[in-house]
Amino acid sequence: MDIPVAPGGSPAEIAHGPMLIGLFFTALLQGGLVLQCYHYYMNYREDKLFIKLYVLVIFVLNAVNTSFDFAYLYESLITHYGDISFLTYTRWTFNAAPITTGLIAALVQLFFAYRIHVLARNIWATSSVVILALAGFVGSIITSIECGIHTKFIEFKSFQNVVILWLVAGCACDVLITVILVLYLKQRKTGFKNTDDIVDRVVRMTIETGMITSVCAIVDLVTFLSLRSGLHLMFNFPLAKLYTVTLMTSLASRPVSQTTVHPSISMSSNHLQIGVASARHHQNKLEIKMSEDALNARDCTRCARRVSMSSDNITCCCTEEGRHRTSKASAA
Repeated sequence: MDIPVAPGGSPAEIAHGPMLIGLFFTALLQGGLVLQCYHYYMNYREDKLFIKLYVLVIFVLNAVNTSFDFAYLYESLITHYGDISFLTYTRWTFNAAPITTGLIAALVQLFFAYRIHVLARNIWATSSVVILALAGFVGSIITSIECGIHTKFIEFKSFQNVVILWLVAGCACDVLITVILVLYLKQRKTGFKNTDDIVDRVVRMTIETGMITSVCAIVDLVTFLSLRSGLHLMFNFPLAKLYTVTLMTSLASRPVSQTTVHPSISMSSNHLQIGVASARHHQNKLEIKMSEDALNARDCTRCARRVSMSSDNITCCCTEEGRHRTSKASAA
């Protein structure tokens, strides 16, 4: 029987060991997504209905993806414990994982494509992101089909070209999204330090979140092509969750209320304009207040200090102290 055996003597170490580690990270990220989604629905109740439904669909797909991973490992390691031959074959729960991962990644990338269209109004940039996102999704569909045809783990190398299409297209799409958004945000600097600092923070966040999914996909591909073991599955399992974390982080970067100045801004052009307008408004108010103070300043007749005068009275610390002493004397 053509069953690869790891140096430790257990064939489960070939694929199921990395799967178990990947499932551990997947479960942690799934718990984080619950908190992120709760935060979103509590703080962004005024979002459009289609955005709320979109977040719900992404969350449900992630839950389904995690359920497939749990079901396959439970069946392999618990239900068929000690069945060596069972460990060498995939099941439908395993084969469905690539298509759900690809669907989640494509939905997230298409959301950013829509955001790029709203911000940059560049049809070529938007079209490039859409094409790469759809190419990655098609690659994930074919990968799931191939997993159903070649059910032995040792036969996965026979359809490596499809896996390359899936992961390379996804990685290229992530890099392109990051580059486009960073270039756009860099052009939106206003010269006001507070607003520019906010833009710089958003740029850093965009690079960091884009790099997470890109690096994970590249490591997944390199380990798949270079190793005969299933180590690549440790990076493939959490991939869908990382895409969703990127999405939810972007949505949560917006101000909770547009009427307050928040230390972070969204990548929406409307919110960016609001942030710039708020900064200019506060600067103008400060300048007006300083001018009024300068015009209303007078010298105190008692102590010659420079004080602020209103239309009805003039107030100085010496007069306040005099009143305080007078009131004490009266009380005595």
